[in-house]
Amino acid sequence: MRLPIIITASSNDHLLNNIMQFFLTQKVHISNVTLHTASDATATLLLSVHITDIQQLESLLEKALHLTGIINATRKK
Repeated sequence: MRLPIIITASSNDHLLNNIMQFFLTQKVHISNVTLHTASDATATLLLSVHITDIQQLESLLEKALHLTGIINATRKK
């Protein structure tokens, strides 16, 4: 199933690369990414991820929160 998630993070030069590498190591396919940066040095990413079930999504979001600079990671409602 394909689900949208939102990641909020501290903006830095390697943010997108780090997040893509994370999803690659988790073997999760991403079909779409939108990145917005704000004047307060934060970035918001909207990603469409392909997962097998909700448990995989919950695990993925929990692991993402441990990445450097990640402020929040949630399923888009």
